[in-house]
Amino acid sequence: MHPASLTLIFSGLGHFIMHVTVGLYLTAVLFIEPAWGITYDVLINQWWWGALLVGGGAPICGWLGDRIGRARMMVIFFMLTGVSLGVITVAQTLVQIKVGLICLGLAAAIYHPVGIPWVASQDAPHRGRALGINGVFGAMGVALSPMIATGIESLANWRAMFLVFALISLIAGVALAVFARRLDAPIVQQKQARRPATPMMGYLLLGFFLIVALNATVWHSLNIAMPKWFALNLPQQSFLQVGLMVTFVYILASAGQIISGSLSDRLNPLGVYLMTLLLHIPFILLAGYVAGVPLIIVLALQTFFLTASLPVESLLILRITPQAWQGTVYGIKYIGAFGVQPLALMVVGYSYQRTTTLPFAPDLPFTSMVPILTLIALAALVIGMVIFRTHRPALHAAS
Repeated sequence: MHPASLTLIFSGLGHFIMHVTVGLYLTAVLFIEPAWGITYDVLINQWWWGALLVGGGAPICGWLGDRIGRARMMVIFFMLTGVSLGVITVAQTLVQIKVGLICLGLAAAIYHPVGIPWVASQDAPHRGRALGINGVFGAMGVALSPMIATGIESLANWRAMFLVFALISLIAGVALAVFARRLDAPIVQQKQARRPATPMMGYLLLGFFLIVALNATVWHSLNIAMPKWFALNLPQQSFLQVGLMVTFVYILASAGQIISGSLSDRLNPLGVYLMTLLLHIPFILLAGYVAGVPLIIVLALQTFFLTASLPVESLLILRITPQAWQGTVYGIKYIGAFGVQPLALMVVGYSYQRTTTLPFAPDLPFTSMVPILTLIALAALVIGMVIFRTHRPALHAAS
């Protein structure tokens, strides 16, 4: 099998496992709470240090990937994920669960700054499409994690959900170890690998990181609010039905990554990126004026266009970054992507307690979030337009 195909298989599997396993504990606490007699807030706070490491550990993991090889780092990712889940499987105390979750957070920190540059570094004729396909695996992990967790628990118990993915991760790590040396060999000598970093690249990356932080604030805010927002608009639906609606949103959104990735291979990726930054904004605004099933459709389309920006964004960032520093830069990017979660929580909490000031909008919780997120998304679009207008030659030179 071609190395690019093997890389996409293992990277896609890793992306899926990372997002599923990070979400497992958030569902498992619902079953641990009555079994152990410990309150929800105490259990959920055990994930705090692990969640911090997912973003905070990314830069050093990316740097290690640049130095010792991305395939080797992915072997560590699979093995550490498997061991972490194994610790949680046999845990008898909160301290043991916390240790497992801290290790899981460190393992999760490896994936994005290592796995995504790994896919982009391959000599594939359709690199944008490959990044889009890889993104779908992650989106499906986010969408299916709660369903997988509850399904396994219903067949066995909460420990089984961790055991199943511990075994899958360990098997994947052993399999990848067989190919690691071959996949870490330089498949293509990209011209940016021979180009040193310049101040112009620094300005471009700073602009991208601002866009990442702003759009991540929008994404996290809607992601946090979506289940409750749907439940308030469709009170006759069960929690399971609301969960299926959220899953529908993310499954539909995952298709956007393949489409935008494929378009970036055929068209100017700068234009594709700007279009994705623009097209999701009207749906944010429209969400303040609809309710019921139309709200689900509107948020599905908003998420579709916002997530469509991700593979193109990755492609552009990796194009302008010297190959020796791609993992490090991508790790720094994820500090912004995950570091804004506290801000998103503040936005959601504020909007839930206040009604909207939008003219003619329904007087419901979360509608006051709409103008805030619209302004944030507009700011990201303006930064993107300024970057591409003033630094277009540098971006083309990197392509």
